Amino acid sequence: MTRDELKLKILAAYSDKEWEMLRQDDFPVPVSAFNRKTLLRLLEAIPDPDAEIPEDAVSKMSGELKAYLTKYMPDHPDAHLPIVLSCVSLAFIFSEPLHAAHQTKWIVQFPEDKAVYYCPAREETADSLCRYCICRKMSEWSALIAEKTAAAQRQAGSSAARIRELLLKNGLLESGILHPSDLVFYPEVRKLCKENKCGRYQETWACPPAVGTLEECRKRCMKYEELQVFSKAFPVTDPFDFDTFQNAMHEFKEYIQRAADQILVEFPEALILSNESCDRCKRCTWPDSPCRFPDKCFHSIEGYGFLVSELAQKAGIRYLHGPGSVTFFGAVFYNRS
Repeated sequence: MTRDELKLKILAAYSDKEWEMLRQDDFPVPVSAFNRKTLLRLLEAIPDPDAEIPEDAVSKMSGELKAYLTKYMPDHPDAHLPIVLSCVSLAFIFSEPLHAAHQTKWIVQFPEDKAVYYCPAREETADSLCRYCICRKMSEWSALIAEKTAAAQRQAGSSAARIRELLLKNGLLESGILHPSDLVFYPEVRKLCKENKCGRYQETWACPPAVGTLEECRKRCMKYEELQVFSKAFPVTDPFDFDTFQNAMHEFKEYIQRAADQILVEFPEALILSNESCDRCKRCTWPDSPCRFPDKCFHSIEGYGFLVSELAQKAGIRYLHGPGSVTFFGAVFYNRS
């Protein structure tokens, strides 16, 4: 059985009217947002439709899911089918984890440009439905990270030392080295951008959508061999004093600019990201004409889908510097020499 044949079988489980009701979020039975989104993807083109799928594995998984739901969700038998169809689609058509990221906190890496998922909730018992999921064990991920960290420390050469020197020389507080494969690009963070929480969405070349899609940002970062996450803390006695906060942010941008002016001379291909947006110009030229100062416009680190607190933790630098202070962050991507 091919992926396309399995897709047609799943689509046949409901009438055209029911699929339209699902699209309108007016389905007659309960369907979670995650499962609804998965099923609606079947109405679009699917990856590699001609790929062969073991039909017996599909049947076995479906049977085990039905038995599991009958045992643990007996009060809602009408809700079983969309769950089964969604899980089968994820396992055999989309090759993605069976649960949403926020439910299991799985972490994705992209070795050789292929997604590999590591899940802390994975079970290895013979009767676990996890064996149908493409996730790998979190312990395996931890071992991989430890090895990559050790390798990065062994390979850290003149480039890393010079970048760190230029960051600290120009007043930035501390920095830590990461490998691009350590990075997690969170759609949830980009969603906050799209919801315009900071008021800069569609306003500047430094923020989404001008910086590109999340996938484009990921590919841009993956071209580099290494990055350093850096920070600078500023005194802010009143956390509700917006003017002081803004002044601290502007000062942080000046520190980055001074460091960037030197870094880009020695590493012209480097990519530099910064907390917050760019407000160098009173009115940005986006989207009507090119940026006036492309060498001084640093993309938003949040706009790339990063959790800054996670970057700081992985880089081994402090995220908070105690009460009465605010800390801003940035990152430099570069290739080792």
